[in-house]
Amino acid sequence: MNRFEDCLKKGRLKRVEASAETVAGELRTALQELERSRVRYANGAWSESLMQGYFAAYRAARAALLASGYRDTNLFGLCAGLEHTLVEPGRLPGDEIRRLCDAKDRKDIVYEGDARASAAEADEMLRWSS
Repeated sequence: MNRFEDCLKKGRLKRVEASAETVAGELRTALQELERSRVRYANGAWSESLMQGYFAAYRAARAALLASGYRDTNLFGLCAGLEHTLVEPGRLPGDEIRRLCDAKDRKDIVYEGDARASAAEADEMLRWSS
């Protein structure tokens, strides 16, 4: 059984009837998170900018998965779903899934207080999540 099928079986992914309204709602939230990231970046709050940038990217990825007819319950399910619905058919480069996971790891390190984000890291996250 592959990761996608395993996620469906374990409930990490659920088949849904995605409405344009639901997808648009996720995209609106992604844009709000992106704007928060930009404001925090402009104010020199690098760690907060990095975290908001991650959330913007996560919401945009979630919108893409919803548009494909699936809802995730966690990042593992989101990545497995995106790989199956977008990467395997060649509509999204596989590197983007890895970048999302790497971004989450960095966000978690910053959130837990183990490190602060640098201006360069915040800038990179902001550019990528835009």
